[in-house]
Amino acid sequence: MAKLNKSRIDLITHPVRLRILMTLAGLERTPQQIAATLDDVPASSIYRHLQILLDAGVVEVVAERQVRGAVEKTLRVAAGVASLGAEQAETMSADMHRQAFLVFLAQLLHEFERYTQQPAIDLARDLAGYRMAVLYASDEEWLAAITAMNAALLPLLENTPGAERKPRRIATISLPAPVEPEENTP
Repeated sequence: MAKLNKSRIDLITHPVRLRILMTLAGLERTPQQIAATLDDVPASSIYRHLQILLDAGVVEVVAERQVRGAVEKTLRVAAGVASLGAEQAETMSADMHRQAFLVFLAQLLHEFERYTQQPAIDLARDLAGYRMAVLYASDEEWLAAITAMNAALLPLLENTPGAERKPRRIATISLPAPVEPEENTP
């Protein structure tokens, strides 16, 4: 995949476009289905941002069908273009990373807000939660842990919707914890 330049990163990390991409993650949907999912965003805005994503090749049409004289398109995220991998991350400045991270956090907060607005939420029943911990690991140990997590989760990306399957979001953040300076005691 080609390196992402600033304009491509801005394209993907725009708040509405990021939400569209997250809605399409692993799925094929029509613009109407996307608009129904993102019901707090005006439909005209959804269509405008979808067109931007289509024009940039980030989203692609996988099917078309006639519906009452109009063409209904089914869309999906084009393979590999909507994620920022290690190679693309290297091309980003610290400011660009901060911008992308703020959009990520805003989206995560929005998703949690939508979850908590449902009647009778139950984190245990819903297998939901959030926590933060500091782990001590060498680079090799941490890489092994990440590799094991990916091995466990990647097969789920191949799953299709079904009667027993619920859509689930998982967000990960991995940062080196700041090392607190030791206090000099006399």
